Amino acid sequence: MCYHQLSPSSQRQYHYPYYYPIYSYSRAPYTYDQCLMDCIAAGAYYYECVPPCQIFKPNWYNPYSIRKAYSSIPINRDCSNRCLTINLNTIKCVREINESSASEEPYVLVTSVDLRRNIAGVSPVNLNVVRYGIWEDFDEGETKTNSGPPFWGVNHKPEDIANIDDVIFIVSLLENDNGNPDQYRTLVLTVATISLNSTLGEPDRSVRARRLLQDITNALNGVDLPIPFALDDDHIGTVELRLDGSDLISAGTKQKKLTIRSAEGHYELTFQITSNPSVSSPLKLASLGQADWRYCGKCHSLFFDGYPDKGKCAAGGSHEAIGYNFVLPHNVPPTSKAQGDWEFCVKCHGMFFNGYPDKGKCPAGGGHQHHPNAYRFVLPHNVPPTSKAQGDWEFCVKCYGMFFNGYPDKGKCPAGGGHQHHPDAYRFVLPHN
Repeated sequence: MCYHQLSPSSQRQYHYPYYYPIYSYSRAPYTYDQCLMDCIAAGAYYYECVPPCQIFKPNWYNPYSIRKAYSSIPINRDCSNRCLTINLNTIKCVREINESSASEEPYVLVTSVDLRRNIAGVSPVNLNVVRYGIWEDFDEGETKTNSGPPFWGVNHKPEDIANIDDVIFIVSLLENDNGNPDQYRTLVLTVATISLNSTLGEPDRSVRARRLLQDITNALNGVDLPIPFALDDDHIGTVELRLDGSDLISAGTKQKKLTIRSAEGHYELTFQITSNPSVSSPLKLASLGQADWRYCGKCHSLFFDGYPDKGKCAAGGSHEAIGYNFVLPHNVPPTSKAQGDWEFCVKCHGMFFNGYPDKGKCPAGGGHQHHPNAYRFVLPHNVPPTSKAQGDWEFCVKCYGMFFNGYPDKGKCPAGGGHQHHPDAYRFVLPHN
């Protein structure tokens, strides 16, 4: 059985990890390569390959499962004043080196990677490969104009780039001979997904970009192909299109040039960056922290309300949001008035303190569980409450969760009874919109 990530429109109906089958194979043997090609062709862009058991013939996997944990967590797509689209504008043949044909027939594959974290702070593999061309009868000195869709955003719609290190763009130029460009696009998509999954825990963007560039280059040169593939088109070159700070425009357009030169040809590509100021952010406080943290009226704890699934409540069933929408700062240095080590629990969706070896008591069973790449929240405490910041939030010494201590009723603690504070502990004051 081969499993495919939920589509963006349907994935929000389920809690991670959730997969649905797209193919069932009865033929044997069914290879790793065949499963990759079949499932990638069907659109499984987020995956890892896992054999169903450890007993199998060497190099044969029957059946193979494609799955990716956390793939169903939606990514925060809010736009600021730098909501951009990026497109290939023109391509110029500076020098035609291939003497076997009277004219060139090039095409371009742009691998666009979004490294931004989703709303749980997880950085999943999120990419697309866009093909431009084939341009036929392309002679030396000619310039062709592109009319295809933008490669950024990943879904061809304007998206924010707040930091140039949040994206990777790899540009591959090929000459069409006897190959199928759509199959080459599938090849690059497959290789890019494998490459990015292999560096998923790497914090250094440059390391991931270099690995991705090398892996795509090797594949198009016929080195270490992950799937059976006949290389019938000439690979002219693959380079990174690296943005700089001046490319993050807030209005108008900007052009950016890229040269690809090898023994196969010499081309100049011009990309157009377009600002879309009419696309405004629905979260005006996005720069301050993460929104959608809510008070649960059943258990009196703080939980994340940004998913259709409302997690696990100690009072039974799911959490129920009441009152303010809290916007909580994260990934900033702690201070004498702001405590770090607060994190999202992937099991119950509550906020818990992760500063001790003991992970407290989770209503979903066992201790709370964080994700290693999730946000680390830094929460203000022992400061005066305001009209935009509510006090009386405290650490529960029994379950290690954050609960509201402003009522005589102390809610429901997963460790039993009501929540319990420590009289000398911090009193947190949480900002809300």
